[in-house]
Amino acid sequence: MADTRRILKVFLASPGDLKDERRTANNCVNRVNSQWFNYLGYHIELVGWEDTISGFGRPQAVINRDLDQCEYFVGLMWKRWGSPPDNSGQYSSGFEEEFRNSVERRQKNDSPEISLFFKDIEDELVSDPGEQLGKVLNFKKKITEEKIVLFENFDSIQDFEEKFSRCLSKYVNDLHAAERNKRVIETQENLRNKGTLLDSADTISGTADDSPFSANGVKFLRGLILDGGDNNGKDKIDSLDVARFRL
Repeated sequence: MADTRRILKVFLASPGDLKDERRTANNCVNRVNSQWFNYLGYHIELVGWEDTISGFGRPQAVINRDLDQCEYFVGLMWKRWGSPPDNSGQYSSGFEEEFRNSVERRQKNDSPEISLFFKDIEDELVSDPGEQLGKVLNFKKKITEEKIVLFENFDSIQDFEEKFSRCLSKYVNDLHAAERNKRVIETQENLRNKGTLLDSADTISGTADDSPFSANGVKFLRGLILDGGDNNGKDKIDSLDVARFRL
């Protein structure tokens, strides 16, 4: 059972030709939440343009405010590129603005995580794509050339469901591991800052009669504070070390 609870907001971006996939994405989120919430303490909340509350201002700018609160951007593309979000001409679709804003934010702040999925296109359509599909293919080509996002292809609802669920589970588990390691490092730093706890292992060992620590306890504390381990060849503190220290 997890000690903490946290909401993880995932933004789902796509043009209007992937309604079935968007519904499936909700099912994936519900399944991952049921698998990991009690164990890791993270609850995924899927956010999309459907969830944006009406308000004054440029519609895409209102959507972007929701996007900026999300820690994970997921983009889905198929045959349609979408329509321009305004009359300025800077972006040719709302999806493009959402994606580029997310990439820029990731480069500045190391967040959000970004995943892209492209649904397979029939060969006969690729040979004569038309305006909308042509823009999708050009975007995919540019993503391939830029080499900043590793995308995945899918050929069916079932294939997308499997791949998206895997991405969500990996994201949650990687986040949990990173935050756990951060807590361990902070614990180690706090211990090291309390240098008076151990002037040296020899000092404590030399006054064993007055010390609350056993010989094994001295060895463990010396490794924990000075070496980041227990002198058994480990490179860092693990959860077992933390538990032993608390005892």
